[in-house]
Amino acid sequence: MYYTNNLTDRHMKRYILIIFTALLIFGCSSEPDSFDDLKSEGIKAFSKGDYQTAKKYLLKATLLKSSDRDVLFFLGVSLKRDFQYDSAMIFLKRADLLFPDNKELNQEIYEIAKQTNDHKNALSAIKVFIKNGAPRSEYLPEMADLNLQIGNKYLALLELREVIEDNSDKPTVYLAAANVAAQIDSVDAAIYIMELSIEKFGDLEELLSNYAIYLAGADRVADAEAVLRKQLSISEAPQAVKLNLANILTMYDSKNKKREAYKLYKEIYSQVGDVLKLDSTIKALEKELNISK
Repeated sequence: MYYTNNLTDRHMKRYILIIFTALLIFGCSSEPDSFDDLKSEGIKAFSKGDYQTAKKYLLKATLLKSSDRDVLFFLGVSLKRDFQYDSAMIFLKRADLLFPDNKELNQEIYEIAKQTNDHKNALSAIKVFIKNGAPRSEYLPEMADLNLQIGNKYLALLELREVIEDNSDKPTVYLAAANVAAQIDSVDAAIYIMELSIEKFGDLEELLSNYAIYLAGADRVADAEAVLRKQLSISEAPQAVKLNLANILTMYDSKNKKREAYKLYKEIYSQVGDVLKLDSTIKALEKELNISK
């Protein structure tokens, strides 16, 4: 489901609760009580870094006028600077509802959203940045990641493919695209993306290992084996590659391949113990291959 700018009932209830709390705390104060004075003094306190005073005056100002852009903005940012992210977001989103597509507002919303893993509001803010002239290509990888986190996998894949077509220089983009493609498109699509990445960036270990996994997933076991043997010849972490290779070799019917897998498992086990939970795998192969201890 895509995000809309409307405040939810939950946020509106919290907004009202904050306002009434402010009324109880500040209602009997002898300090400035006109809207203009409260706004002026609140913004002045904010500019001095006195966020407690800023919050006090600006909260009172919202009791008198709840739709002033500057009051909502500076109150939201004061709350943000005080690490009260949920409350800050309520006032900033109200300002965004009343004054849509404002870059300054959405920069604050974006920063809070990133801090709190609020993927929908982060994505919404990015769309405002683009409306205000930011290059879409600059944000495409992040938009794809956010859409993936939200569950918009098809849109994420389209955006990642757009990044690739734009000649991305980041292998991670190809890895992410292949991962999404495998989930919602096909393993063959993931294999194609990995082949593009290896053609572009060369035999990077992370690319080779993922390529082998997708090949195995497509029942191209011999191809996966060949890729892992190539990786093993250049690897700086051979244990991990040997483990992957052993796993691939067990997919064959050939007893010779399984004996090689058994030797690899035993070698890894002798070095790291049962950290990788290989004991049961080794025992199963011993039984299948009639290997006595």
